[in-house]
Amino acid sequence: MVIEISGEIKKIIEVAKSVADVERVYIFGSHAYGTPNSESDVDLCIITKDSINNKRDFLKKVRKLMAPTVKVPVDLLIYSNDEFFKRSQIKSTLEYKIAREGIKIYG
Repeated sequence: MVIEISGEIKKIIEVAKSVADVERVYIFGSHAYGTPNSESDVDLCIITKDSINNKRDFLKKVRKLMAPTVKVPVDLLIYSNDEFFKRSQIKSTLEYKIAREGIKIYG
């Protein structure tokens, strides 16, 4: 399953890069921490160089483009570099945990 997920993640990153100027991608959650089960989705945090004006449209476009080839459930978070940095400094946020425990898989 790890090899299959790895290929799926590469497809997702390529799709995201085709839509925005992606600087970094982190995987977090059960797949990053080695505890996935058959119900687990892939949690990815996509960090772009510049702010995305309409995140909902960005995510909708990425999901539409990846739908024909990506067969695993995916949960995507999207932040600009500045936005992620600011939120990652606050201990009570998910971004704080991603910055410290997530695994950088691109960038």
